[in-house]
Amino acid sequence: MSFLQLKTNDQTYYELVKDKKIEELKTKLGNPEWLNKIDTIHSFPSKEAVAKNLYLENVAFLSPNNLDNSGLFIIKKLPNTYEGGTKTKQQYIFNEDINSDLYNRFGMMVSNPTVTFKDLGGFDEPKRDMIRTKEYIEKGLIQKNLSIFLGVSRSGKSFLAECLAGELGYKLILLDLGVVMCDENPSKKLDDFFYYLETIDNYVLLIDEIEKVADPNGSAAMSRVLIGKLLTIFNNFNSESGFNIKSNFVIATANNITTLLEKNPEFINRFGLKYFVNYPEKQNFIDVCNYYIKKMKITNISGNDVYNYSASIYAKHEIPRMDDGNADKKFGKYASGEVKELMGNLLLYCEDDNGLLKCDGDILQKVLKLQKPQIQFANKGVLTTIEAAKIANFREVN
Repeated sequence: MSFLQLKTNDQTYYELVKDKKIEELKTKLGNPEWLNKIDTIHSFPSKEAVAKNLYLENVAFLSPNNLDNSGLFIIKKLPNTYEGGTKTKQQYIFNEDINSDLYNRFGMMVSNPTVTFKDLGGFDEPKRDMIRTKEYIEKGLIQKNLSIFLGVSRSGKSFLAECLAGELGYKLILLDLGVVMCDENPSKKLDDFFYYLETIDNYVLLIDEIEKVADPNGSAAMSRVLIGKLLTIFNNFNSESGFNIKSNFVIATANNITTLLEKNPEFINRFGLKYFVNYPEKQNFIDVCNYYIKKMKITNISGNDVYNYSASIYAKHEIPRMDDGNADKKFGKYASGEVKELMGNLLLYCEDDNGLLKCDGDILQKVLKLQKPQIQFANKGVLTTIEAAKIANFREVN
């Protein structure tokens, strides 16, 4: 008996069926066992055609819509065939933007980052670990590539995901759980989204500030439902009962996980790779400053100047250490993301000198005092984040 529907929006499969190239269709799908007995496929079948052929074991049906919602049919969703599975043939032909497709379906954004690891100082351990994990998944040694980055605001957690995608030539897809929560059926919308991802190759999926939605103290009952839903999805990635994300990357970021650790510690333990992103160490901070100084064509100052002046101005604001035994470790007073904003503001006060922007110590000190680091007014939050990282055994990176 058939009771098999192939579901797709991709023109390619309909063309193959129209031309009776069933074997070519099977080859394109990797010759799965469940297609072994199929030699006839009816596309866009009428109810009469379905009823007539339903009991024939050599017949399957091809349609973009569910032919039956009772659960009688086994439905196999077919992957898109262009640009690594991100586009259907007709989207490719007519230059349809996948960003529009994902946004219209799920309210999600997708981009093609141009920044790479060259634009990202530090993070050496996560860079290495995530690439190796991808290789091990492809060899069948590991099940999934799931990581979480905990850290203070503006520490570069999301930028890492962007640079990883750019380094590999992957797409960056942002899963906004807030949009999912606003849907009339959030659980189904989440399932539909991950079903959609099964048709796509080569992406980095970023779930930003995951704790804001997966909040066990949230007033919305759906927050608690969502925690359970995500636990199941994360646990079953690339299994027979879960969504097939292949060796693609799923990266979550968080600023505060204290409540999650108290009430749902198993949620954090679903992540195989756990990193705490601290403030940049002294040399990394100087390197980041030098990067933006060069990029913005600022002259007469260096990253060393930024470090020394800021360390002097905000001397009483110490950056807490993950490892209390390493008392000699020195950090910059600004998180990596804050440095970019600081340099942008510095441009406004520099003197234009034949196309170059001239700065001096007085200008730099003035801007440093105007652009106060978050450590000055968010010290309690930083301490809480570090304590949570210690409890959950996160590895420190900067």
